[in-house]
Amino acid sequence: MKNIEFRKILFKGAFSVMACDGEVAESEVAEMKEMLGNSPYFDGLDHETELKLAFADLKQNGSKSVQMFFQTLENSDLSERQELQIVEVLVRMVQADNKVDDNELVFMHNIKSRLKKLSDEKLIVHFPRHIDILLDLGKYSVKPLQSNLEAIDLNAFDNLNLTN
Repeated sequence: MKNIEFRKILFKGAFSVMACDGEVAESEVAEMKEMLGNSPYFDGLDHETELKLAFADLKQNGSKSVQMFFQTLENSDLSERQELQIVEVLVRMVQADNKVDDNELVFMHNIKSRLKKLSDEKLIVHFPRHIDILLDLGKYSVKPLQSNLEAIDLNAFDNLNLTN
């Protein structure tokens, strides 16, 4: 997959996991800003445009926005390295507010089930400190995200500014 397409998927994933628990914590915004400014994962990506697109999509489509992200991920031909990068970024976002919500675990289960190249063994090797988030998520396979994300507080996103 081309780099810019992958970076858009990565950004949409980080944004979606930030939203999936129904609130946006300042620490999540700070973590996203840190990654945008100091990691190569989002180089060359127009952060402001992607943020506007992701917000508009979430506002218009609610839970369908996240479901469409899952479908995009499933239909993408990602390398193992790209799959590892997705897991790394999403785990960082999940842990940013120092609490792991059930909706975030449901989200991670949905991500993990769509990755084609990462086995549990590879996840253990690459993310040994995060197995509580990444492994044995089967109990979350039948749970929907927070009432289809209808309870999400979209007002929290109105003032979200990741570029400053």
